[in-house]
Amino acid sequence: MIRKICETRPAEVVANSALCLIHQSNYLLEQRIRRLEKDFIKHGGLRKRKTRARLEHRNKLMRNKSHKTYSPLLSNTANFFR
Repeated sequence: MIRKICETRPAEVVANSALCLIHQSNYLLEQRIRRLEKDFIKHGGLRKRKTRARLEHRNKLMRNKSHKTYSPLLSNTANFFR
């Protein structure tokens, strides 16, 4: 489709259209980069978020009365010796 447009339009129109697309893409990429920077500053990087999620999960299991330990291996061993 683009090839057909390029072949049927004058070179100036094709060049202007290409420049418009480049500027639009550049604008959208700049917005995405700014958003990623804000998210990184607010929430930290991937490693920090994974660590936080793991600790929250571990704390949740520790608070749960039905789980005396957060380790499934240890809880299975405790059941074995009963």
